[in-house]
Amino acid sequence: MSDTLKIIDDAEKNFKDLWERNDSDAKLAYLDEYTLKTTADKDIPNVVSVTMNDPAIFLNAIVSLIMAAVWQTEVEGDMPNKQKTLIENFLNDCWSQADERYKRRAKAGVLAFFANHICVRGWIGAKWLFEGKERIPLCQPVDMRYCPYEMGPDGLEWIAPKTWRSKAAIKAEYDKDVAQDDTPVIDFWDREINEVWVGKEKVLEQKNPFNKPPFEIQAA
Repeated sequence: MSDTLKIIDDAEKNFKDLWERNDSDAKLAYLDEYTLKTTADKDIPNVVSVTMNDPAIFLNAIVSLIMAAVWQTEVEGDMPNKQKTLIENFLNDCWSQADERYKRRAKAGVLAFFANHICVRGWIGAKWLFEGKERIPLCQPVDMRYCPYEMGPDGLEWIAPKTWRSKAAIKAEYDKDVAQDDTPVIDFWDREINEVWVGKEKVLEQKNPFNKPPFEIQAA
């Protein structure tokens, strides 16, 4: 195993307790079927179990409140109000463009993703950067349940979000043939490099031009 994959594997062990809690919350929120069990975690036969929808109703109510909230961008600092307004409008335009770009790949916008993950995961994160010569804003939300990372005194030291991609998607983006769909893809960033791993194979390595991982993480 490479040094990168070992670093990720070791970090995942440290996140074990938090991720198990994430899984328990998700089972409640998405109405995992309830079954009465013994203390040995075995199903008790001949028992009628009912899965109540109270957690899902509560979740949807809070998500709806977050989605309905009015966002306000505010720049603080000793500068003229006109300059503050220009910066605020620029940030709002970046958010709108990044959200529109994300909707082309997903069924919902960035806010819908964050609202659900605030309630179910408790942590939210995203890759934020400007891509290409045109400096197009990119906001790629991250499922923190599958995202080990390491914080240092100056912020993120490294981060490695994991997704599962189809054969076609991997072929289109990395020109790599894989045997099956739902193949894990790891997007590893530290302060010096960016590596992409498909399964156990590194398919991309490039210099990180930002001198830090281009991600933001926030506890809800």
